[in-house]
Amino acid sequence: MKRALNGSLTVELDANAVKWLKTRKICLSNMSFGGNITEKDVFSLLDVIHTASNVSFKNCFRITDAVLEFVATRCSLLESLDLSSCRNLSEAAFLFLFERCPRLKSLVVSSCTNLTDASLVALAKHCPQLTRLRINLCRNVSDSAVIALAQHCDLTSLDLSDCPKITNPAVLAVGASCPGLRHLDVSRCEKLTNAAVIGLSQQCLQLETLRVCGCRALTDETILALCKRCPDLSSLAVSNCPLLTDAAVTAIALHCPTLVSLDLFSCTRVTDAAITTLAENCKSLRELDVSVCFELNDVSLTALSQLAQLRSLGVYSCRNMTISAIQSLFQSPELTQLRVGILSTI
Repeated sequence: MKRALNGSLTVELDANAVKWLKTRKICLSNMSFGGNITEKDVFSLLDVIHTASNVSFKNCFRITDAVLEFVATRCSLLESLDLSSCRNLSEAAFLFLFERCPRLKSLVVSSCTNLTDASLVALAKHCPQLTRLRINLCRNVSDSAVIALAQHCDLTSLDLSDCPKITNPAVLAVGASCPGLRHLDVSRCEKLTNAAVIGLSQQCLQLETLRVCGCRALTDETILALCKRCPDLSSLAVSNCPLLTDAAVTAIALHCPTLVSLDLFSCTRVTDAAITTLAENCKSLRELDVSVCFELNDVSLTALSQLAQLRSLGVYSCRNMTISAIQSLFQSPELTQLRVGILSTI
């Protein structure tokens, strides 16, 4: 057990913890269930669970519709729910939940394979206070659901990664209806083009985190528009975007000086010139991954060694970098994580 900062008790509940709580009738506002929890264990918390506002069943693979309906009925104060990888839940259970939990502000349904557009339209209709949503790895979700959510909920954080049916209209709808959006992940939504991200950047000027990894159609034009309109970006991930060049990285360096995290994994057209410009302008950079950027060599490492706040660096398969140059980075005072692989021995 551990005591949360706000004074409430937070505990990951296994079967023994459930029995302990039941006998003492202790009520919690935050409840996180362990993966071995059963339907019977949850039902035994009838006198405890009604005060919970934050409930997590993350990776509780045995959770059934009956459990979700029990929570929806008993937890009238529910504001945050994590159902990650609860793959046995049906569409009917989701509909039941959303109709009865109008106070929901945060929902995680990652890898809930039975989640459909109809479920999410119901969420949009019944839970207008929703601001944070993760529906990554829900492969049945399409644009219509996201458009409905954008129109009804003032979203500030949205994860659509690995939802292959998502296309430009969904992202454009989020941009048009959710100007307060701060965090967006559309990684591996491979149908997205420049128009989606450019349109988003024109509306969501407070954007802090953007992940577009594996959106292979994106070009330098997108990154330039994004950085000009969203200078407060602190985290940007563009790994496996093969069309990006030095122009994109230079735009990041010149327009986002407070950037903290940048993922350029497998952006194979990026050269030392761009990384040098990045190091000269983004002095707050703490995390950088340039793994599989084959054009980079020791010139980049020399430039990066000047970043006093750099904590994590990935240079895996940067085959033109030498071991001696890598070793020189060990002098960096804050560097605690260094990912290396195939290097030159020269």
